Amino acid sequence: MIIEITGRHLEVSDQVKTYIAKKLEHFAKYTSRILEARMIIESTRGLFKVEVVVTADHSKYYGDSDDPDMRGAIDKAIKKMDAQLRTHKEKMQDRHRKAKRFPVPPEEIAEEIDEIIDEDYLE
Repeated sequence: MIIEITGRHLEVSDQVKTYIAKKLEHFAKYTSRILEARMIIESTRGLFKVEVVVTADHSKYYGDSDDPDMRGAIDKAIKKMDAQLRTHKEKMQDRHRKAKRFPVPPEEIAEEIDEIIDEDYLE
């Protein structure tokens, strides 16, 4: 996975970069096909705006947040992204779990109905 971290109007320290990389590595539990993750951190008037864009499974996922604390903004954006990837994974699993239905001949249905009716009346 390619991780790109950009700071607008601020310099992103190495500690913050390792913190972000560690957080983004947890997305691998949802899919192994994450191509890249981009994070843009912008500082304006004491407020940090964080945008996260993840490219995975032929789709792009987007999350953003605002917070006066940089790590708080990062955590909120990653939490939003985590929720999106989790729901995507659940949808993919549900798609593969759907029960396959096979047509039942009408003769077998009639026989089963007759057996059920006979059992109910005998009791």
